[in-house]
Parts: sequence; C-alpha cells; structure tokens
Amino acid sequence: MRLEFLIDIHRPLREVFHVVGNLENDPKWQSAVLEVEKVTDGPIDTGTRFRHVYRLVGRKAKVDLEFVDYAAPRHYELHCTWGPLTFSTKVFMEPIPKGTRTFTFIEGHGRGGLTLALVALTRRRQREIAADLQNLKSLMESGAL
Repeated sequence: MRLEFLIDIHRPLREVFHVVGNLENDPKWQSAVLEVEKVTDGPIDTGTRFRHVYRLVGRKAKVDLEFVDYAAPRHYELHCTWGPLTFSTKVFMEPIPKGTRTFTFIEGHGRGGLTLALVALTRRRQREIAADLQNLKSLMESGAL
C-alpha cells in the first residue's frame, strides 16, 4: 500500500515544518488523532518517539511512532507500528515563491492475513489524510496555527 500527497501552503518553510515536524501539533489539524504523548526526552530529532491515540475504523487505537530520519526544516521520516501493521511516512518540504510545497509518502505493510484490512484502512485514510492536509493549509494560511 502506498499513498502520495502534495500540497502548497502559503507560509514560509520553517513555519510549516515547525507545525508539521512536531507531532504534538497533530491533534490540531489531523481529524483521527485524539491524543499525543512524547515518550522520549529532549528535543525532537532522529530517534524521538511518540505515542498517538487515533480513532481508526470507529475505535481508539494506540500507535507508536518514531522519527527514523529528521532533517529540519526539509524532511523527516517516521516509522509507525499498530499491532501487526507497520507504516513508513516520509515528508519532504521545499520553498516555492508563495510559501512551501509539501510532499507526503506513506507506505503500509501488514503481516499475516491482514492485506484486506490494510486495503480497507488505506482507502478510508486516504480521504481523511487529504482532508487533513487541506485543514492544515487553511489553518496555517489563516494564521490559526
């Protein structure tokens, strides 16, 4: 499973990365994220771990996330685990004349007989993520974030 997203946000690169690269901001703009807990000490960097509580398929789910690469303000990569499902999220940002272009790539893998569950989750999450990115754009461009 692989998803790709592109969005232009009319805010400077550092401002966008400041919001998106700090997972504690996720509940402010991501509809499925209910809670976030940073589980490692120190500043955010490669190796920093978080635990999210998501509402997925109508239920609460705890998902562990770790930055496996963190290069502010240009890109980061997260590894996420939810039971037998694993996801890799890569986010790349580049300055454009009117702000910041953000590319997001998500890959998911399931163990065992979870391929159908992963496909169903992917279809639903694709719509949610696209809407969340539009929400991020609106909030950032209005100055609310």
